Amino acid sequence: MAVQQQLDAVLSAVGQGVLVLDSDFRVVRLNAAGRRLLDMPAALAEPGVPARDLVWHCAERGDFGPGDPAELTAEFLALLTLREAHAFEHHRPNRRVLAVRSQPVAGGGVVLAYSDETDFRHAVDDLHAANSTLERSVGDHAQTIARLSAAVEAVNGRVEEAVRDKARTLALVNHALRAAAGSLHAPARALLAGPLGPVERGHVGDLLRSLDSLRLILDDLGDLVRLESDEIRLLDSPFTVETVVGSALTALGEPAEGRDITLLAEIDPAVPATVVGDAAWLRHVLVELVGRAVRDNYAADITLRVTPASLPDGRQGLRFAVGDTGPDAAEELRAWLTQGVPPLDAALKRQGWRGLGLHICRRLVGLMGGEIGVEPGGEEPGPDGTRVLWCTAALPALAEEPAAAAERLPLTILVVEDNPVNQRVNAWLLRKDGHRVAVVGDGREAVDLAARGGFDAVLMDLDIPGLDGIAATRAIRALPAPQGAVPIIAITSSALPDDIERCRAAGMDDHLPKPVNPAALARVLERLIGPASGGASAGDGGGPSGEGDGADGGFDGGFDGGVLGALEAVIGRDKVLELVGDFLAHAREVDDQLAIARDLMDPTIFGAVTGELKTMAGTVGLTGVYQSAVALERAVRNGDEEGIGAQAAHLVRQMAVGVERLRGQWAP
Repeated sequence: MAVQQQLDAVLSAVGQGVLVLDSDFRVVRLNAAGRRLLDMPAALAEPGVPARDLVWHCAERGDFGPGDPAELTAEFLALLTLREAHAFEHHRPNRRVLAVRSQPVAGGGVVLAYSDETDFRHAVDDLHAANSTLERSVGDHAQTIARLSAAVEAVNGRVEEAVRDKARTLALVNHALRAAAGSLHAPARALLAGPLGPVERGHVGDLLRSLDSLRLILDDLGDLVRLESDEIRLLDSPFTVETVVGSALTALGEPAEGRDITLLAEIDPAVPATVVGDAAWLRHVLVELVGRAVRDNYAADITLRVTPASLPDGRQGLRFAVGDTGPDAAEELRAWLTQGVPPLDAALKRQGWRGLGLHICRRLVGLMGGEIGVEPGGEEPGPDGTRVLWCTAALPALAEEPAAAAERLPLTILVVEDNPVNQRVNAWLLRKDGHRVAVVGDGREAVDLAARGGFDAVLMDLDIPGLDGIAATRAIRALPAPQGAVPIIAITSSALPDDIERCRAAGMDDHLPKPVNPAALARVLERLIGPASGGASAGDGGGPSGEGDGADGGFDGGFDGGVLGALEAVIGRDKVLELVGDFLAHAREVDDQLAIARDLMDPTIFGAVTGELKTMAGTVGLTGVYQSAVALERAVRNGDEEGIGAQAAHLVRQMAVGVERLRGQWAP
């Protein structure tokens, strides 16, 4: 009796419904939770009631779905006879879902455990419904995002096309204005040479100054077009800070002298002597800042100070500070920084104002990883009464190269070159390193001299009279040793594989692009002849270096500043500036000449344009222009109209880069 009471207590305490049937499938016990879940009348829950009566009651009220209650009852009772544990569901008419687990009892009988899973099932159904809704929503959002992305892409395309159209329009306007200004410049200068009175001469002088100001504005407009078109790519080339600073101050020497202003430079000893960056654009920014200080300043001195600086992104760079500057220059820069626009109401009234300059400088300094600003930030000068314009730029120090293992002994070198200027330049480059040089301008002379022997190397131009460079090389290689084994270095205007292969097949040991870069020449001689030489050398028989030392030559994006530096030592700075001025003047006509040649597809006009351009570009160190002109000549010779158009366009781009480099470093 005590066991029965304990069992009753346990069954009453559990939350599940429990139905115990004996071996005859009669009710032994249906606890209170079972009666509640099954909504079973008390009379059917009494011990001894046949299970058939309980099941029939449930079937008759629809617990097992539609159908004959007798059949439904039989099916359910058949489940009770299974001698293995199993589970099934009992769906009540009131939409309650009962999970049923049947457990056979040893010796006969079965225990049924009922659990109400209605809320859980509803939660699962709700979760499935929510998940389906979410999936539909995600799909709808994905379609919306795809539509928006396509719309944004289309808008971006239209914006980019509009920017390109604007850039093209500005370029056309720039070109037209340059042509108009250029047509006025020559007659105005001619007037000054005639008999004019003081008043008329003053008017003509004003006209020329206005034209010069217009030219500067057009230069700024051209730079802006390139910035807007994302055509400016800064170079990473080594240069000396002192040279760029000195070049910027030299460019402003005349206007400073006109205002009795002394330009000074102070470079902190901690500043690296040589850094890596774009010297031409840095000089452009410095000239703009110092120029504004000169224009607005009436003090005796203006100092450009260079110090190390830590940039916002953590990189090391340099800070360039210009002070003391006048209040107008500080006000203009401050307005650009705070308002994004120049103070037009006052600035446009000042003669020589160029609002685009600061905008371009801000963009350039940003490309250099730096900032631009003015100190102090307010309108009043600093405690010492000064105002300072400043900018920073990421200019890492050039890693020092290890010292040479041995000092080179003087060599005897034969230079084969027919251009007088290139003869002097190449000879000067070699002699400054202590070498002995013989120069000839004819291929046959070169063969005759080489046959006499005594040369350690030959620099062979390819385009020379008599025998060309290829034929002269073959003739030298036909000589007996050691004369026929002398190292021969091609001086070529092309680095194309076919041309280099022609040089190799003729017997040349290496090649250098025109004009010759001093560092590249020294490396080639070092490799072919070694660090020491005792007279004529047979060479090492090595093949061309391809695009290694001979090809890169340390060139600055198609511009070799070493050529003009060498020329300056030979013919003087004034002559170099004159050459640069002639080239810049000629460059303004090249676009129109190429356009005419393309329209007419006239080989004669192309030849005239490229022939003169090659000579002038090679003289001022524009290797990119020189090689582009050679490639255009080749396309013209081959009658390749598609190639002509592509090479002509490439030449125009190289000209723009070359003019920019010359203006940045050697503009008169």
